Amino acid sequence: MRREPAGADLSFSIRHNPPYDKRNPQDDLERVFKGDFDFKGKFALSETFTSTPLPSLHIEGIGLIGFPLSERDAKLIEAAATQAPFGKGTETVVDTTVRDTFEINPDKISFKNPAWSAFLETVIKKVAIGLGLPPNQPPPRADLYKLLLYKTGSQSVTLPFRTFLVP
Repeated sequence: MRREPAGADLSFSIRHNPPYDKRNPQDDLERVFKGDFDFKGKFALSETFTSTPLPSLHIEGIGLIGFPLSERDAKLIEAAATQAPFGKGTETVVDTTVRDTFEINPDKISFKNPAWSAFLETVIKKVAIGLGLPPNQPPPRADLYKLLLYKTGSQSVTLPFRTFLVP
């Protein structure tokens, strides 16, 4: 679902207009630029939480993982994970000289501490308010994509948009 600032006239979704191949992109841009630019949200947010519950991260086949991550737990994760590929041009490749990283899919991961879910709900609400999302719309969701384990020095980490960094 697309989120737009309150009052913005961005009503050119696929549902209300002709297919992309029959639309004039200039018309779409003009419609956007004629909209209400009195936007009170921020395009980026950062906050330090002084009290964060431990998530009680549980990985199927391993069990609970402690924080901070110990060498022992890192080795267990690596043994249960698969080498993580990355995008190189139009291909997806594995090259440990570029990225020595391991991944575990979210269906193998759960968080056992109920306080963790409540904490994430608080974070999501703060994000929605900070981004200026209309309060009458459903809030954004935080969905776990994958658990990644970066080996020390494996790459300089650049995170994509929409990434929550949590301990």
